[in-house]
Amino acid sequence: MDTSEIEFPRLELMVATDLKLGIGKGNKMAWHLPTEFSYYRRMTTCANGSEKVHASIFATKTWQSIPPEMKPWGNTICFILSRSMTEDDVRNYSDVYVHSSLEEIIAHMRQTDMRKRIDRVWMHGGGFGYKEALRSKHFYRLYHTKIDAEFSCDVFFPRYDECQLQIVDDPDVPQGIQLDRGVSYQIHVYETTGVCPLLDAP
Repeated sequence: MDTSEIEFPRLELMVATDLKLGIGKGNKMAWHLPTEFSYYRRMTTCANGSEKVHASIFATKTWQSIPPEMKPWGNTICFILSRSMTEDDVRNYSDVYVHSSLEEIIAHMRQTDMRKRIDRVWMHGGGFGYKEALRSKHFYRLYHTKIDAEFSCDVFFPRYDECQLQIVDDPDVPQGIQLDRGVSYQIHVYETTGVCPLLDAP
C-alpha cells in the first residue's frame, strides 16, 4: 500500500506490552523501565516553541493515569476519547478537547486551523482506543515495544495479525534488544498494508 494515500490525520500507535499483550493494571503501568519510558516521551512529546506539534489521543483511563504535573502531555494538543468526561473536566487546561468517538476527534483535527498546527498524531491507548485506531482507515503505524516478561495486568492490547502489517525501520527507534533493570525488550515498528490487522474484529 502507498501510505501517502492515507488521509490526514495519520494515526500512529505507541504501546508497550508484556508477553501476553498486557499493558497495565489498576490504571497504572505494570512495570518500571526508565529507558523505555524515556523513548516513549521523546517520540510523543514536543519541545516548547515548536512551530508544529504532535497531537495525542487518550482514552479516559489513560488520560486519568497521567500524573497532574505531566498534564497536558508534553506540549502536545490532547484529545480525550471518552463517553463519560466532558469539556468541563478539562477546562483548566489549554489545548485539551473531549470527544465521544474517534471520528469526532479526526473531524476536529481536520479543521483548517488545527490541521496547520499538527504534524504527527499519537494514540496512547488504552485498549478501546487502540482497537478503534487499528480499525480506522487513518491507521498508519504501530510502534510496539515487546517486553520479554510477564506481569500481572488487567488491561490488554488487542490481538492482531502481524502478517497483515509490514515491518519498517525508523532511525529514531532504539535498535535491537534493549536491557533495563534485568528485563529485555525490543521495539518493533509496523506499517499498515491497508488491511485491518485485528484478529477480534469487529
